[in-house]
Amino acid sequence: MRKLMGKKDSNSKKEKKKEKKSKEKKVKTSKREVSYERENSKHKSKDSRSHWKELKRRRHDSSSDSA
Repeated sequence: MRKLMGKKDSNSKKEKKKEKKSKEKKVKTSKREVSYERENSKHKSKDSRSHWKELKRRRHDSSSDSA
């Protein structure tokens, strides 16, 4: 009986440690992901804006050329 209980205890302790580690890892990755997403969104908005400006300019140029 005692031996079994001891084994159970050590197992549960190990599992708890694993849980803690995984939780910490998740937090770290999520934080990193968030900052990465923010950077991406910043670049994306800038890129899309300049992209649309370029398109409009090209359209104007082509229309003036054809006219």
